[in-house]
Amino acid sequence: MNGWIQEFQRQYQVVVYRYEERPKGFWLETSKGTYFLYPVPLAFRGKDNYVASMYEQMNSRLLLPIPVDQEGRIIAQLGEQGGLVTYWPYTEDERIDYALLGHSLASFHLTSAKRIKRFDNKYRGWNTWPRDWKKRVSLLPNFERVAANRAERNEADDFDQFFLENFKYLYHSGLSALAYLQDSNYPLVCKETKKYGRLTYVHFGPDQFVSVQGRFYFADMLSWIDDMRVRDIGQWIKADVRENGWDPRRVYPFLSAYHQRSPLLPEEFAIMYAMFLLPGRMIKKYEALYYQPSSIIGDNPEVELFREETEILTPYSAYRELKRNDVLLREFPGFVEDAFGVVIPTVTF
Repeated sequence: MNGWIQEFQRQYQVVVYRYEERPKGFWLETSKGTYFLYPVPLAFRGKDNYVASMYEQMNSRLLLPIPVDQEGRIIAQLGEQGGLVTYWPYTEDERIDYALLGHSLASFHLTSAKRIKRFDNKYRGWNTWPRDWKKRVSLLPNFERVAANRAERNEADDFDQFFLENFKYLYHSGLSALAYLQDSNYPLVCKETKKYGRLTYVHFGPDQFVSVQGRFYFADMLSWIDDMRVRDIGQWIKADVRENGWDPRRVYPFLSAYHQRSPLLPEEFAIMYAMFLLPGRMIKKYEALYYQPSSIIGDNPEVELFREETEILTPYSAYRELKRNDVLLREFPGFVEDAFGVVIPTVTF
């Protein structure tokens, strides 16, 4: 992003007073208010038409406004780097209202189901989970061989040791996730829930929205994908537990408010549990670590995205995530039965 500030000022006819780098991009204070700039990852190149189509069809106050550059594009070319720009509030709420988030997310999904009529199959997640999960889980034995070879040559680092110590757990958890997903009537959920939500996020977490004076606005449009609503719900719970540990005082208001706004099917709670079983973030970390870019064609765009997503993950934080996820797996079935009257099986290791 070297030299991008001058190009940004020219494209949007503003003067940048200051900026802050954040996990998903740059917050900028300018002569015309505050903006957020999302650099476009290699994996999302060419996604501007999709984002523009979804944004136009949604036509919702739930979304942060997107300005266009001087050429009328929503993704500006800032030197060699593309960037998606949104207006951004100057101040943000310090605390998350979990109930309001659940209600707002349900409204976002319902709006997408009602208004969006045209989708691009390139950015589609429906009916792909079993295939994609199986592909990811099958990588784990290969990663074990890589880590073992490095250990034999006395080249193992802390991540290699962590993987060797936890391989059996991760592999068993991945296989359990696949079996659980199959037993959760995934194809039926795909069929039955399209009328309740179409637009979701690749990974829904705190970086995909902003809260201002008790109102939520959704952002990070580059991460949109056509998939079922439970993807966002399960990803949010995983992200919250990863950051704060299991606490039903946060999870219940979120799920309850969502459920009141847009009732969930019993099978969707089971699919959430399958999501909790899948060690997807760990698999992505090791795929990024062990993948060797080609000297001819360069990095794999998907692996580049994994590398960015898991850059801050350390062996210590990975171990903490596993322990917190263990609590989630142990507590969630009883919580769901008590709070929503839905019975789902518990998987123990």
